[in-house]
Amino acid sequence: MRITQSMYYQNLNPDRSGIAQKLFDVNKQISSGSKIQYAYESPTTFVDTLRLDDEIKTFDQVISSVNSGSKFSQQTDSTIGEFTKTLDQFKTKLIQAASSANSDESMQALASELRGIESHLRDLANTSVNGQYIFSGSLVDQKPIDQNGDYHGNGDSMTSFLGSNVRQAYNISGSDLFLGEESTTQRKITTNVKHLNQTLLYPDVMVDPTEPRSSATEQYITESDTIRDLVGDNDNVVDTVNSQNHFYISGTKHDGSTFKTTIDMKDDETVGDLIDKIGKAFGNTSANQVVNVSLNAYGQIEIQDNLPGSSKLDFHMVANVDPAGAVTNLDTLNSNGTRVVEFTKSEISGYQTTVGQQRNPYNPDSFILNMDMRTKTSDLVSPSTLLTDVFRSDISSISFGGTKTDGSANADTFNVTATSTVQDLVTALKTSYQVAPDDLDVSIVNGRINFSTTSGQNNIDMQLTANDAASNPLKALSSNASIDYDNAKFTKSGSHLLSNVPQIVKADNSYATDQTKLSDVAAYSPFVDAGSALTQQLKLDGIDINGNPFNAQIDLAEGGSTFSLDGGATNYTIYNMDTPRTAVNGNDMTYKQLTDVINMIVSNNLPAITAPATTNTDAEYDAAITSSLNSSVVTLDNKGQINFEQTSANTTKADISLYDANSTDFTKGGSALEFNANSSLTISDPKTDFFAQIDEVIKSVEQKKMRADTQTGDLRNVGIQNAIQMIDDLNSHMSKEQAKSGVQSQSLQTAADRTQMLKLSSTSMRSDVIDTDIADATLTLNQLQLNYQAIYSSLSKVSKLSLVNYL
Repeated sequence: MRITQSMYYQNLNPDRSGIAQKLFDVNKQISSGSKIQYAYESPTTFVDTLRLDDEIKTFDQVISSVNSGSKFSQQTDSTIGEFTKTLDQFKTKLIQAASSANSDESMQALASELRGIESHLRDLANTSVNGQYIFSGSLVDQKPIDQNGDYHGNGDSMTSFLGSNVRQAYNISGSDLFLGEESTTQRKITTNVKHLNQTLLYPDVMVDPTEPRSSATEQYITESDTIRDLVGDNDNVVDTVNSQNHFYISGTKHDGSTFKTTIDMKDDETVGDLIDKIGKAFGNTSANQVVNVSLNAYGQIEIQDNLPGSSKLDFHMVANVDPAGAVTNLDTLNSNGTRVVEFTKSEISGYQTTVGQQRNPYNPDSFILNMDMRTKTSDLVSPSTLLTDVFRSDISSISFGGTKTDGSANADTFNVTATSTVQDLVTALKTSYQVAPDDLDVSIVNGRINFSTTSGQNNIDMQLTANDAASNPLKALSSNASIDYDNAKFTKSGSHLLSNVPQIVKADNSYATDQTKLSDVAAYSPFVDAGSALTQQLKLDGIDINGNPFNAQIDLAEGGSTFSLDGGATNYTIYNMDTPRTAVNGNDMTYKQLTDVINMIVSNNLPAITAPATTNTDAEYDAAITSSLNSSVVTLDNKGQINFEQTSANTTKADISLYDANSTDFTKGGSALEFNANSSLTISDPKTDFFAQIDEVIKSVEQKKMRADTQTGDLRNVGIQNAIQMIDDLNSHMSKEQAKSGVQSQSLQTAADRTQMLKLSSTSMRSDVIDTDIADATLTLNQLQLNYQAIYSSLSKVSKLSLVNYL
């Protein structure tokens, strides 16, 4: 075959073009650092690169998110650590205050130091990072703690992004830190009345009339003492036959169920026997101790829930001595003249129609009225205090019944006017009940009216009955606060009326909200039941915002719930939100519906009833709710307590009590629901209210109140020694929250390290996929250049060939 010059070109030129393209590609790879520039060059490489780029960007986002959260978490950890250190300092000062050697000046100095520490704790609570408050939950622009210690953040977690569907919390919300709950904490409660051994205190009466009272000794009751040592007696006879000492117990168990029981005891039985019977009332058996009941060094009863995590445990007890037997209704103790023994006492009391006297068993010429004279704002009365600030404002007169100092009947009446004072009442009592001048001396001590008669003039028996303007008996006189349990009136503060019993959901120990059903909190299950005709009735008594009295009942039934202000003659339907609207099933009634009903009654905005209908429509019901909101509002606060506020006035005339209809009836079971009570004082509880507890602790120092008692300061303050336990509980809670924050910080750091490693791995893989190997590319370039030069050399030679070269 003949090889021509054209054939050489045809073979060499494609090779030259191919090498030139490869040279171009290699140069482009070296100059760009990437193997390809466009997807068509290598679809597989392009897709792998995009995937790895996406992973690397995700890792960058994770690292950025984690770093931001880590800084926040580390600051949180550090701040909570400062909380625990500050609480240690707080406890040190508190222990100093617990010394009885402190003078009033040194106690106030310690209290001032504690207030300073409290201010520092508030500052810590309001710590911010880069303009964001670290304890406000997700409301990072909201200052969490105000000057009153109230929390204004939320309980939301803020999270760092750790990848697809993976997030890590990095904050501790103030809701957890300041209002959190410790499921391992056991609730512990105490009574606040101290009890001395009466036999040792009054030997001249209880042992031997020849014994001088000057030989008396003060010794607190112990479990080995007798019941007679505890309750006292008016003679030296020990009754070993009759159970004349009656103890009336109301309580709430760990699971939220309630009970009432009466324990009758003989004089010679021991206080230890009483303690055992109290434990059995709570469910203790020989094999299972659900509560630990004990007597502290001051003769007060302390009860600890042996099962942790519940805030429901409660206890109230009052006793009387009556050979005739126990009463069936506690209200009777206010008027029957028997000796009442107190165990728990608060500044809150209820109202009674009639109150009587209690004679001093150790001095037959002395007695007191069964009334705790406090204003509606819980302040002790003075002689100038208006009676309308103490009694219900609709009281018109007080009948003086019973007998005078000489035993003759009394039937005088004292008219109560807008200007009548406590001193006016005292003067009227003295004038009415004494027969001869100075037969009767009267004084006011700690809100109680005390009387003493001339020797031998002890036939007096006071019976005071309240009347309305039509001279009908009226439940308007203050009762003995130690007798009342859950039928006490709400505390007044300006335009507010406040309850003190948190509404707690039985299932999870959480505070009730507007949406919570009453049945989820109630002591009984079922709450109401048509099949067994089980219904529930709540009583709402008081004065509305216009100063008018009311007595309402709220009837909860499975077939539909109603409320009435005339004993059930006119019933207003409480509607649900179903379609169509119907009367709400008592099992489904919520706290929002209850507070709506309360507001309608107290604001005097009742649903209209259009004749000939006998009850209201849903539209009329809704209109009444809307109308009531123009003057007042009733809500559940964040502690599950009912709060009434009259928005149309700075000081409300309203006055209310809300309680189970069977509250004082000891022939019935425990109350289904409790709202305001003379309950035991709390020493320890799973629930935390940080700044409220700090404030209570400091008040115990300010009041120089060593323990819970009824002689000094706030009756519901637990005192310095119990406050030490409260601070230990707070510190333990803070330590656990700090541990939680530390775990978060460690988790974030671990995530950051892991993400950084994964990013490096993905970056390396991306480099392998897309990046040019410069050394390899350079070698390839050199080879291609040699090949390219060789081809040009060959082309040069071919171009110089002539016909002679072929001959």
